[in-house]
Amino acid sequence: MTKRRYEWISEVRIMGAFLRAIAFRAIADAPGGARHATTRHTSQYKPILFVLILLMAIEIPVMHLLLAHVLGSGGWKTVLQRVIAGLSAYGVIWLIGDARLMRESAHVLRPEGLELRLGLRWNGLVPYDAIDRVARAPGVLSPRPGAVDITPVGMDTPNVVVYLRTRIELYGIFNIPRTADEVRLFVDEPNALIAALREVMHAD
Repeated sequence: MTKRRYEWISEVRIMGAFLRAIAFRAIADAPGGARHATTRHTSQYKPILFVLILLMAIEIPVMHLLLAHVLGSGGWKTVLQRVIAGLSAYGVIWLIGDARLMRESAHVLRPEGLELRLGLRWNGLVPYDAIDRVARAPGVLSPRPGAVDITPVGMDTPNVVVYLRTRIELYGIFNIPRTADEVRLFVDEPNALIAALREVMHAD
């Protein structure tokens, strides 16, 4: 997929998610009742989103009045004020759509592996035969090459670590590939995900 095509698809997904959010559409479970792990119930993203939207809602009229005072009005000055206000409003729409996409996301146990989905931020597949072991995260983890943290926001500390026996490729925001030998996840119910993965690995 080309970068331009990915950007267009991402914007369409954001707009669709924004419309579902303002329509208060219910969030569906994983298709087919597949076992899955979510992040929407315990992530710190919601309070952070609220603060950001509040700040932007304050910033839009303040910036408009400031520009009107400094530049005056009429002609290109009015156009500039409206463009800046529009960009700020779009920023609010983007944040709401992004949050909705993450709330709709789930890491799903597929027949071929653990499918990772976190809004626009992460996607990829962890094949079961690439997993060495899975365990609760031992407290705060230090960053290192090859270890990928898949969390909604930095304040969400990973609580599940998937140790890999072979390197795999995952895709971050803007579809940028990342090679991983350790996947660190934040999920609502870490023990349930660990038990499900161990069950699948033991069955194989």
